[in-house]
Amino acid sequence: MTGGSGAGAGADAPAPARPGPAPGAPAAAATAAGAGPAVFHGPRSARILALAVACGLCVANLYYIQPILPSMAAALHRTPQSLTPAVSCTQLGYALGLFALVPLGDALDRRRLLTVLLTATAAVLALIPLASGAWLFGLFFLLGLVTVSAMVIVPQAADMAHPEQRGQVVGTVMTGLILGTLLCRTLAGSLTQLLDWRAVYWLAAVFMVGTCLLVRAVLPGRPPAAPDTADTAAATAAANAANAANAANTPHTPAATSTGSTAAALRDYARLLASLGPLVRGNPLLVRRSLLGALGFAAFNLLWTALPLRLTQSPYHFGASAIGALGLVGAAGALGASLAGRLADRGRQTAVTLGAFALIAVSFAVSSGSSGTLLVLVTAILLIDFAVQGAHITNQATVFGAAGAGERSRITTVYMTAYFLGGAAGSAAAGAVWPHGGWPAVARTGVLAAAAALLLSGVLALRESARTRTRTLPTSPKDMP
Repeated sequence: MTGGSGAGAGADAPAPARPGPAPGAPAAAATAAGAGPAVFHGPRSARILALAVACGLCVANLYYIQPILPSMAAALHRTPQSLTPAVSCTQLGYALGLFALVPLGDALDRRRLLTVLLTATAAVLALIPLASGAWLFGLFFLLGLVTVSAMVIVPQAADMAHPEQRGQVVGTVMTGLILGTLLCRTLAGSLTQLLDWRAVYWLAAVFMVGTCLLVRAVLPGRPPAAPDTADTAAATAAANAANAANAANTPHTPAATSTGSTAAALRDYARLLASLGPLVRGNPLLVRRSLLGALGFAAFNLLWTALPLRLTQSPYHFGASAIGALGLVGAAGALGASLAGRLADRGRQTAVTLGAFALIAVSFAVSSGSSGTLLVLVTAILLIDFAVQGAHITNQATVFGAAGAGERSRITTVYMTAYFLGGAAGSAAAGAVWPHGGWPAVARTGVLAAAAALLLSGVLALRESARTRTRTLPTSPKDMP
């Protein structure tokens, strides 16, 4: 979510976004920088709602497995614990896709890129029910790799919005993404109970075909913002000048033009990947918020990887539909996203972060010894989902608030790659500690993840407070009262 005009106070105050093209700049340069008339006519327009639905359907592919894990294990004649690596494989594939594929959104036409990604996702979803053994884990890795469409849509939505509505637009899209994350569990559990776990993935493949058609109808077929680097700007200016000078004398050769465009796109892609290192080194705010995001999503995946295992035990013995129905409880996380976005716009990023991770730590601690009480588990789900989503949106509001239009896809790449690496670690940790201590061991691991985030946030807040006091101290005798 993009920070609004009020964001910026506190330890994580974003630097001012880079300015756009200077007045009087050529129209081509403005277009390359992502300028031009906004497409959305309001934060709740039909286009933005369509993109919110698309994001929700895309990200749902990562989470269908969680409530149906015990049912899948039974159908495949395996133990539930032996299938938990499939969750981690999906998250690792997603992290790789964020790193390797999402940056293409800054180099290629995002409409075409989304068409390829959504088609590939539909194909992988259709194959998963036919696989078993190592092939099954490999397909889940591929599913994560190609299902990064939502993270291409989010920066596209930001570029298509009026600047004064950008925070609301991205917040609406992210709300759709969060609801898809949570409500997909209810759908998967109910469909598995009614039919079979394989039906979940075949229906998801149909969803992806429909989403592809929807995205092609909603998004404009225009190039994205150019990468915000001096080299790219200079290269673009030189290319425009050369094209203007030679247009009348250069014969048009379609094959050569196509080859040249492909080569240029590949060069842009290589330059984009190479620019990630300097982007991270020059942006400590992004590094801090990426670490916090990784810890938060680790806690989230600890909860949702271990929860189905706990709910199949005494005294619950829940089936897939009952486990999936708990996703409705977690849907309150969308409220956390909305509230966090408003507070971040008012400069309350540090307070939101500290409060969110404190809530996660307390929820895991209380549920550690009381997981036999359904009310305790339901409350823990509600509070942890609320807090994780609130911290996540605060992180995005903070880092996007400092980003230029040509950086947003790469900022998304860095942050979300760290985020899903944390999620993969959380899923792996749940599978590792469950055989040695069950739910209490998982809950203690969740407390540790939240405590680490609290420590990091607290130290950074104290350092910023000390720097602020130092800046306000008188520096010479004449400044003394």
